[in-house]
Amino acid sequence: MKVQHIVTIILGFAVSPLFSQVIETGKATYYADYFEGRKTANGEVYRHSGFTAAHRTIPLGTRVKVMCLSNKESCVVTVNDRCADHAGGIIDLSKGAASHLGFVRTGKTEVQLELLDENLSPEERSEAKYSVIADEKESVESLYPLLSTLTEKGYKELSLNFENGVYQLIVGPYKFKSNAVLVSNAFQNEGKNAKLIEKKDSF
Repeated sequence: MKVQHIVTIILGFAVSPLFSQVIETGKATYYADYFEGRKTANGEVYRHSGFTAAHRTIPLGTRVKVMCLSNKESCVVTVNDRCADHAGGIIDLSKGAASHLGFVRTGKTEVQLELLDENLSPEERSEAKYSVIADEKESVESLYPLLSTLTEKGYKELSLNFENGVYQLIVGPYKFKSNAVLVSNAFQNEGKNAKLIEKKDSF
């Protein structure tokens, strides 16, 4: 029998320092002042005060955790715009996010990006096909440290599943396969038994 439940808040477990799910490392810059009030790629109006970002390939609407490597400050931004591949930079942040990370004066800094989720509406979530089995164990308790770590890091779409005699920690669903692949690869790079799964259409 297949049992699945959505995990919302997990308390009482130690948080492991591992499992960062880093998908990209490189330079971050921030929007110049003249972009204030202009429309972004998804139609929203750019505001310095918002925590948003532009990226070349990550699908619009995706939430990304950005950590500044020089001071370990971090924040979560939503990708709502596109940027050019310039001078090795990987992401353009809103000025508010750059201020929070502490690099407004220098203009750029080295960062790590962690892909969290796509901030889907309930309807979009029900139609999303792709998820990632982050890890699977014979005892559910063995998954609790990773589950607690991901909850602390800001992952919202987490669930536990029991299938074929093992417990699985599921991340997702994701609307875009490219995002699910990034997350799956990140777990695999950390030695987890991660794999991408696709929900089949039912007729």
